[in-house]
Amino acid sequence: MSNQLCFKSFPASLKAAEDEPGVFEAVVAVFGNVDRGGDRIVKGAFARTLKDRGLPPVLWGHDFSRPPIGAVEEAKETDEGLYVRARLFVDSSERAAEVNAGMKAGVVREFSFAYEVQDAAEITEDGATVNELKDLDLWEVSPVVVGMNPATRLVRPPKAAPTDGAPVDEPAGGEEPPAAEKRLPEMDGDLFAALAFIRPEGN
Repeated sequence: MSNQLCFKSFPASLKAAEDEPGVFEAVVAVFGNVDRGGDRIVKGAFARTLKDRGLPPVLWGHDFSRPPIGAVEEAKETDEGLYVRARLFVDSSERAAEVNAGMKAGVVREFSFAYEVQDAAEITEDGATVNELKDLDLWEVSPVVVGMNPATRLVRPPKAAPTDGAPVDEPAGGEEPPAAEKRLPEMDGDLFAALAFIRPEGN
Protein backbone atom coordinates (compact mmCIF):
# COMPACT_ATOMS: atom_id res chain seq x y z
CA MET A 1 0.00 0.00 0.00
CA SER A 2 1.29 3.47 -0.89
CA ASN A 3 0.68 6.93 0.56
CA GLN A 4 2.16 8.63 -2.48
CA LEU A 5 0.04 10.47 -5.01
CA CYS A 6 1.29 9.51 -8.48
CA PHE A 7 0.37 10.49 -12.02
CA LYS A 8 -0.05 8.39 -15.14
CA SER A 9 -0.74 9.74 -18.64
CA PHE A 10 -2.22 8.14 -21.75
CA PRO A 11 -2.99 9.23 -25.28
CA ALA A 12 -6.77 9.04 -25.69
CA SER A 13 -9.38 8.92 -28.40
CA LEU A 14 -12.16 11.49 -28.00
CA LYS A 15 -15.85 11.57 -28.77
CA ALA A 16 -18.02 14.67 -28.36
CA ALA A 17 -21.70 15.04 -27.59
CA GLU A 18 -23.25 16.84 -30.55
CA ASP A 19 -25.81 18.78 -28.54
CA GLU A 20 -23.97 19.36 -25.24
CA PRO A 21 -21.08 21.86 -25.21
CA GLY A 22 -18.14 20.66 -23.15
CA VAL A 23 -19.25 17.03 -22.85
CA PHE A 24 -16.72 14.42 -23.93
CA GLU A 25 -16.09 10.69 -23.61
CA ALA A 26 -12.66 9.12 -23.23
CA VAL A 27 -10.86 5.94 -22.28
CA VAL A 28 -8.43 7.45 -19.78
CA ALA A 29 -6.64 4.25 -18.70
CA VAL A 30 -6.01 1.03 -20.62
CA PHE A 31 -5.93 -2.45 -19.15
CA GLY A 32 -3.47 -5.17 -20.01
CA ASN A 33 -0.65 -3.41 -21.83
CA VAL A 34 2.66 -2.25 -20.38
CA ASP A 35 3.13 1.52 -20.54
CA ARG A 36 6.36 3.48 -20.90
CA GLY A 37 6.81 3.48 -17.13
CA GLY A 38 6.79 -0.31 -16.91
CA ASP A 39 3.33 -0.47 -15.33
CA ARG A 40 0.35 -2.55 -16.36
CA ILE A 41 -3.11 -1.76 -15.00
CA VAL A 42 -5.20 -4.84 -14.27
CA LYS A 43 -8.94 -4.82 -14.93
CA GLY A 44 -10.67 -4.28 -11.60
CA ALA A 45 -8.07 -1.78 -10.37
CA PHE A 46 -10.66 1.03 -10.29
CA ALA A 47 -13.68 -0.98 -9.09
CA ARG A 48 -13.25 -0.28 -5.38
CA THR A 49 -12.35 3.41 -5.69
CA LEU A 50 -15.33 4.14 -7.96
CA LYS A 51 -17.61 2.46 -5.44
CA ASP A 52 -16.07 4.00 -2.31
CA ARG A 53 -14.97 7.44 -3.51
CA GLY A 54 -17.40 8.11 -6.34
CA LEU A 55 -16.65 10.13 -9.45
CA PRO A 56 -13.45 12.22 -9.68
CA PRO A 57 -13.13 15.86 -10.78
CA VAL A 58 -11.51 16.95 -14.05
CA LEU A 59 -8.40 19.15 -13.69
CA TRP A 60 -6.09 20.65 -16.30
CA GLY A 61 -2.64 19.08 -16.12
CA HIS A 62 -3.05 17.96 -12.48
CA ASP A 63 -3.30 21.56 -11.29
CA PHE A 64 -4.57 21.07 -7.74
CA SER A 65 -4.05 24.78 -7.03
CA ARG A 66 -6.99 25.78 -9.24
CA PRO A 67 -10.67 24.77 -9.13
CA PRO A 68 -11.68 21.82 -11.32
CA ILE A 69 -12.39 22.59 -14.97
CA GLY A 70 -15.02 19.89 -15.17
CA ALA A 71 -16.73 16.91 -13.56
CA VAL A 72 -16.87 13.24 -14.46
CA GLU A 73 -20.53 12.31 -14.82
CA GLU A 74 -20.03 8.60 -15.56
CA ALA A 75 -17.10 6.24 -15.06
CA LYS A 76 -16.93 2.51 -15.57
CA GLU A 77 -14.48 -0.26 -16.30
CA THR A 78 -14.79 -1.91 -19.71
CA ASP A 79 -12.72 -4.70 -21.23
CA GLU A 80 -10.56 -1.97 -22.79
CA GLY A 81 -9.98 0.24 -19.78
CA LEU A 82 -11.48 3.02 -17.69
CA TYR A 83 -14.17 4.86 -19.67
CA VAL A 84 -15.39 8.28 -18.52
CA ARG A 85 -18.05 10.69 -19.69
CA ALA A 86 -17.32 14.17 -18.39
CA ARG A 87 -18.49 17.77 -18.69
CA LEU A 88 -16.15 20.76 -18.92
CA PHE A 89 -17.34 23.97 -17.25
CA VAL A 90 -17.16 25.93 -20.50
CA ASP A 91 -19.75 28.51 -19.42
CA SER A 92 -17.87 29.62 -16.30
CA SER A 93 -14.19 28.73 -16.75
CA GLU A 94 -11.90 30.23 -19.39
CA ARG A 95 -9.43 27.42 -18.90
CA ALA A 96 -12.16 24.84 -19.47
CA ALA A 97 -13.18 26.67 -22.66
CA GLU A 98 -9.56 26.63 -23.86
CA VAL A 99 -9.21 22.91 -23.15
CA ASN A 100 -12.53 22.34 -24.90
CA ALA A 101 -11.25 24.20 -27.98
CA GLY A 102 -8.00 22.21 -27.87
CA MET A 103 -9.90 18.94 -27.83
CA LYS A 104 -12.07 20.05 -30.73
CA ALA A 105 -8.95 21.03 -32.70
CA GLY A 106 -7.26 17.72 -31.92
CA VAL A 107 -4.27 19.22 -30.12
CA VAL A 108 -5.39 18.16 -26.63
CA ARG A 109 -6.07 14.48 -27.09
CA GLU A 110 -4.35 12.70 -24.23
CA PHE A 111 -5.32 12.07 -20.62
CA SER A 112 -3.69 11.48 -17.28
CA PHE A 113 -4.94 10.62 -13.82
CA ALA A 114 -3.73 11.00 -10.24
CA TYR A 115 -3.78 7.87 -8.13
CA GLU A 116 -2.47 6.09 -5.04
CA VAL A 117 -1.49 2.45 -5.21
CA GLN A 118 -3.25 0.20 -2.72
CA ASP A 119 -2.22 -3.15 -4.21
CA ALA A 120 0.46 -3.97 -6.79
CA ALA A 121 2.87 -6.78 -7.62
CA GLU A 122 6.11 -7.01 -9.58
CA ILE A 123 6.36 -9.81 -12.10
CA THR A 124 9.03 -10.78 -14.65
CA GLU A 125 8.13 -11.15 -18.32
CA ASP A 126 10.70 -11.84 -21.04
CA GLY A 127 13.46 -10.77 -18.69
CA ALA A 128 11.82 -7.43 -17.86
CA THR A 129 10.14 -6.38 -14.61
CA VAL A 130 6.51 -5.32 -14.92
CA ASN A 131 4.63 -3.62 -12.09
CA GLU A 132 1.01 -4.80 -12.12
CA LEU A 133 -1.35 -2.24 -10.58
CA LYS A 134 -4.26 -4.16 -9.04
CA ASP A 135 -6.04 -1.67 -6.79
CA LEU A 136 -5.85 2.13 -7.13
CA ASP A 137 -7.37 5.16 -5.43
CA LEU A 138 -8.42 7.52 -8.24
CA TRP A 139 -8.19 11.20 -7.27
CA GLU A 140 -8.73 13.07 -10.54
CA VAL A 141 -8.46 12.88 -14.33
CA SER A 142 -6.70 15.51 -16.42
CA PRO A 143 -6.46 16.36 -20.12
CA VAL A 144 -2.75 16.74 -20.93
CA VAL A 145 -0.59 17.48 -23.96
CA VAL A 146 1.77 14.48 -23.80
CA GLY A 147 0.72 11.07 -22.54
CA MET A 148 2.43 7.90 -21.39
CA ASN A 149 0.46 5.02 -22.87
CA PRO A 150 -0.15 5.07 -26.64
CA ALA A 151 -3.15 2.72 -26.34
CA THR A 152 -5.70 5.04 -24.71
CA ARG A 153 -8.20 6.85 -26.86
CA LEU A 154 -10.37 9.91 -26.72
CA VAL A 155 -13.75 8.60 -27.77
CA ARG A 156 -15.82 11.73 -28.31
CA PRO A 157 -14.54 15.34 -28.31
CA PRO A 158 -16.69 18.08 -26.84
CA LYS A 159 -18.94 20.39 -28.83
CA ALA A 160 -17.66 23.95 -29.23
CA ALA A 161 -18.25 26.20 -26.26
CA PRO A 162 -20.72 29.09 -26.53
CA THR A 163 -19.10 32.44 -27.28
CA ASP A 164 -21.42 34.69 -25.28
CA GLY A 165 -20.76 35.42 -21.62
CA ALA A 166 -17.37 36.18 -20.10
CA PRO A 167 -15.62 33.32 -18.31
CA VAL A 168 -14.80 34.16 -14.72
CA ASP A 169 -11.78 32.15 -13.57
CA GLU A 170 -8.89 34.09 -15.10
CA PRO A 171 -7.01 36.94 -13.34
CA ALA A 172 -8.67 40.31 -13.82
CA GLY A 173 -7.07 43.50 -15.07
CA GLY A 174 -4.35 41.81 -17.10
CA GLU A 175 -2.63 40.34 -14.02
CA GLU A 176 0.11 37.82 -14.66
CA PRO A 177 -0.88 34.26 -13.71
CA PRO A 178 1.07 32.59 -10.90
CA ALA A 179 4.48 31.28 -11.90
CA ALA A 180 3.44 27.70 -11.21
CA GLU A 181 0.50 28.10 -13.58
CA LYS A 182 2.74 29.45 -16.34
CA ARG A 183 4.99 26.41 -15.93
CA LEU A 184 2.15 23.90 -16.30
CA PRO A 185 2.44 23.29 -20.06
CA GLU A 186 6.06 22.27 -19.58
CA MET A 187 5.13 19.83 -16.83
CA ASP A 188 2.40 17.84 -18.59
CA GLY A 189 2.65 14.25 -19.67
CA ASP A 190 5.62 12.01 -19.04
CA LEU A 191 7.23 14.32 -16.49
CA PHE A 192 4.17 14.02 -14.29
CA ALA A 193 4.42 10.25 -14.52
CA ALA A 194 7.87 10.51 -12.93
CA LEU A 195 6.69 12.68 -10.03
CA ALA A 196 5.25 11.48 -6.73
CA PHE A 197 3.65 13.72 -4.12
CA ILE A 198 2.68 12.97 -0.52
CA ARG A 199 -1.06 13.50 -0.13
CA PRO A 200 -1.77 16.38 2.33
CA GLU A 201 -2.93 15.36 5.79
CA GLY A 202 -6.66 15.15 6.18
CA ASN A 203 -7.37 14.49 2.47
